[in-house]
Amino acid sequence: MQFTVSLIPEELKSNELSYSRAKITLGISVFIIFISVVMGFRQIAVGLGDSSIPIFICGAIMPAMAPLLKKTKSLFITGNLITLMFYLLLNSLIIHFGGILTQVSLWYVAIPFLGYMMVGFRSGAFWGVTIVATYVIFFVAQLNGWGMEAEKAELVGAFLNYLILFITMIILGLVYEKVSAGSQKNLEAEQKRSKDMADELSQIITEIDTVMSGVAEYDLSRT
Repeated sequence: MQFTVSLIPEELKSNELSYSRAKITLGISVFIIFISVVMGFRQIAVGLGDSSIPIFICGAIMPAMAPLLKKTKSLFITGNLITLMFYLLLNSLIIHFGGILTQVSLWYVAIPFLGYMMVGFRSGAFWGVTIVATYVIFFVAQLNGWGMEAEKAELVGAFLNYLILFITMIILGLVYEKVSAGSQKNLEAEQKRSKDMADELSQIITEIDTVMSGVAEYDLSRT
């Protein structure tokens, strides 16, 4: 934990939200490294060694994310780069396996949430639009004969299932964003009230101290 904290720039530690996102960013990069190793060797074990190459490449790049965050002090750059690498990895695997009917395409749903958790709502929205557009491109290409053979009804069913899943996740994301924003406002208001009360108490103590000092000086002057 202490080592992780040392990798986060001091500029990001001053803000609670940025600090939390920096820790999430580092955690996601470590998680992707772990998953890349496990999934890469799994592909080799089942005789799909070719598909392990982009997985290992993605995992090999992830250790550079911590120094990048330290150097740039930018969650926008680091978080979006991690999301981009994961996006390119999924695309390469979908192309390799021949289309959207592969289980790999379900991982598309995770991409906007990576952007949201590491960078913010706008990044999540951008990646959400991006993966929908990409999925549509793969869908149209496969309808026109690209990739593995599939019935039109099967492709349409897969597309609709994905679309429903994506819309559901977006709605949940919007609800979470609204609740988080409300909680943040309530926290800020509570902190302001606490500060005001502390200032008032400090002022009262100062006034009491001034009165007591005056009384003490008056008593000394009479002796």
